[in-house]
Amino acid sequence: MRNIEIDFAEPFEKVLATVLSLPSGCSNAVENHLNSEAEIKEVIRGLYEGANGQRVKTKMGSIVIAPPACAFLKAKPFSVTTQTDMLIEAATRLIAGPHRRWAASPSRTHNETLSSQLNNSLRPCAASDYLISNQTTAFI
Repeated sequence: MRNIEIDFAEPFEKVLATVLSLPSGCSNAVENHLNSEAEIKEVIRGLYEGANGQRVKTKMGSIVIAPPACAFLKAKPFSVTTQTDMLIEAATRLIAGPHRRWAASPSRTHNETLSSQLNNSLRPCAASDYLISNQTTAFI
């Protein structure tokens, strides 16, 4: 089978049609947890809204009512052969977060970022630094 590109920057209807045109990809050894087209549509809509924000159709057009929570899902198109591959790839990206190789322009790897955060949190500090940072956090 050849890989199909699914780009969450495209309109939802095109993304959904592309996903539904893919074979399910489940073998006898794997239980198919999505039993109907409606369930697949619901999952793809959730992923799409995570990548693009929640929209409402009005007479004036589509209006964003909630910002994207996972905009990194549309940073790079998915290249998959089956619906199962699509769901696995989406889950992988969600678990790993925006700091992985599919992010639009990562400045550092996820491990470098975690290492930097750990080193900063382990630096010695005065008691006054602790109090100031806690007071600042309380007001934010």
